[in-house]
Amino acid sequence: DELMKGRTSLVIAHRLSTVQGADRILVMHHGVLREEGTHRELLDRGGLYAKLHELQFAPAPSVGTRGAPASAD
Repeated sequence: DELMKGRTSLVIAHRLSTVQGADRILVMHHGVLREEGTHRELLDRGGLYAKLHELQFAPAPSVGTRGAPASAD
């Protein structure tokens, strides 16, 4: 973080954890700019960035003893 302080940096990432602290995030999809904003703004909009965030940070489903998902009871 100190290395980038006071500088303009362009970061290209597939892992959203890499860009969560950025001042401005641009979301590209198939070469088209789809969304722009801060991490919080993009999550609040519920668009493509929010869907990607949900996929990357959702807890993995628990697995029962036979490889089937564990029941909630």
